[in-house]
Amino acid sequence: MSSEKVYPPPAYSYDQPSDPTYFQGDQSQFSATTNNTVVVTQPGYSSTTVIQTQVAPPSYLPLSIFVCLCCGCLFGIIAICLSVSSNDRYTAGDIEGARSMGRSALILNIVGIIISITVTIILWTTGVYQKIYHIN
Repeated sequence: MSSEKVYPPPAYSYDQPSDPTYFQGDQSQFSATTNNTVVVTQPGYSSTTVIQTQVAPPSYLPLSIFVCLCCGCLFGIIAICLSVSSNDRYTAGDIEGARSMGRSALILNIVGIIISITVTIILWTTGVYQKIYHIN
């Protein structure tokens, strides 16, 4: 055995200020742009990390479910399929495809609502509802 003494490494600590806005150092290493791209450059390293954030395009799934339950199953089921396909394409990274499917679901939902309201008005004004449900 050697007579050399082995000491544990010194404890590491940092002072965390009580103020949440504690970063007072050189802020030139951080930059952000308006299109949600964050660029972080670590001091002492030669690599740069780029974090791209994307907002998911709307799929209109709740509206599709409403149209399916209240306005007609035909338009609602097709709109639900388009909405789910929009979410799947966004998950796969196809942003434009997801936006296109979501837009198609919205158009189909609007068409379903308009046709449902139109048919209801026509049936009500022609007296078909009164005859079916024996309303005086």
